[in-house]
Amino acid sequence: MKIVEIGGPRYYIYNKDDAVSLSHELVKKGYSVEEIAKILGVRESTVRKYLSDCW
Repeated sequence: MKIVEIGGPRYYIYNKDDAVSLSHELVKKGYSVEEIAKILGVRESTVRKYLSDCW
């Protein structure tokens, strides 16, 4: 499990699905792929893959 705090709210990431959901939420809030990668501690290519996953 990984805990990510962004401006106040805490996000708990237990698995890949949580990371994908958070990536989609952050991009809607205006975060760039680079920023999301730094927040999640993954590569930018991983974030792009997360964002290409459809719900």
